[in-house]
Amino acid sequence: MASEYRYGFKKQAEDLALAVRRAMGLSWRDCLDPRALAEYVGIPVYELEELVAVGMPEDSLRHLLGRGKSEFSAALFQRNSTKLIVANPVHSRGRQASNIVHEVAHLLLKHEPTAAVIEAGCRRWDAMMEREADWLAGELLVPRQAALDIARSGVDVEMCAQHYGISVAMMKWRLNHSGARKQAQRERAARAGYNRRRQ
Repeated sequence: MASEYRYGFKKQAEDLALAVRRAMGLSWRDCLDPRALAEYVGIPVYELEELVAVGMPEDSLRHLLGRGKSEFSAALFQRNSTKLIVANPVHSRGRQASNIVHEVAHLLLKHEPTAAVIEAGCRRWDAMMEREADWLAGELLVPRQAALDIARSGVDVEMCAQHYGISVAMMKWRLNHSGARKQAQRERAARAGYNRRRQ
């Protein structure tokens, strides 16, 4: 079965995420503010309500902030050389963090959108680009070293999610898909085996 990612991508993403964090004055232990990240790459983040000033119908806004909130999380918009991210403020802090950092990840990876563009100027990406942006967003929010530290320590996942400003689901995804949880389990099993042999 073909890999979901191009060869070497995960290591590239890990290195890029740590380099960006260092440039922002953050270690792998620190919480990454998604809006500070967007500012670092020079992309303003607006909330959905602010689009009314540039022509968004108020009934559309009410829908997306209410019953239709699941229809819009965040998006990267581009018109000519101007780029900006619009986020839905009714979503949880953790979900907004993932959504905003995902959009920034497209820019950090220098992804070029497909030809399909929504009328408002929202960029669309192919499936591989979406997976790569998801992965880099995860590395930016919870670097692999942090995920491994959490898995080794056995600290409460919910408490760790709060520290990193993400959802519990995202924290679990990082622990599982980064391989941190399996590595920590292997290390514990190796230590237990070593201790048994010494007895």
